[in-house]
Amino acid sequence: MDEHKGHETVSAAAERTEKQKELQVSQQQIQQGIQDQEKDPTLLQREVEPINVSPAIAIGDSEKIFTELMLGPWISTLKLRLIQKRSSDVNQQIRSQQETEVSRVKELQEKLEQEITELKRIDAKLEQLSNTEDHNQFLHNYPSLSALSESTHSSSINIRPLRM
Repeated sequence: MDEHKGHETVSAAAERTEKQKELQVSQQQIQQGIQDQEKDPTLLQREVEPINVSPAIAIGDSEKIFTELMLGPWISTLKLRLIQKRSSDVNQQIRSQQETEVSRVKELQEKLEQEITELKRIDAKLEQLSNTEDHNQFLHNYPSLSALSESTHSSSINIRPLRM
C-alpha cells in the first residue's frame, strides 16, 4: 500500500465489473453490425436484377432505332454500314457497362462477406474475453480487444444505386 500512496486503487474485481459493462456494450454493437451487414446482401441482390434486365431493354430499343434508320429509302450502302457499325458499338458499350456493374456487385458481395466474417471473429474473441474467469487476465486482454471492436463500428461498404 505504501507504494500506492496518493493514487486511487481499485480491486481487480471492481475494475473488471466496470470493463465488463463496456465489453457488453461493444458486443451489442458488434452483433448489431453483423445483423445490419447481413441485410446488405438483400440490397445487393435487388441491384442484380436491373443489371441483367436493363441492358436487354436498352439493346432492344437501340436495335429498333437503328433498324428504322436502315430501312429509310434514302439509305446508301455506306450509310448502312456506318449505322450497322454504330449499332454494334452501342450494343458493345451497353454490355461492357453491364459487365462493369456485375463486377462491382460481386466485389461488394465479397467485401461484405469478409466484413461479416471479421465481425464474427471479433465477437467470438469478445465472448471469450467475457468468459475469462481470471480478473487480472481479463484486464490485461481488455484494452487490445476493446480497441479492436472500436475499429469495426462502421462498414466501409457503400451500396450505391445502379449506374446503367
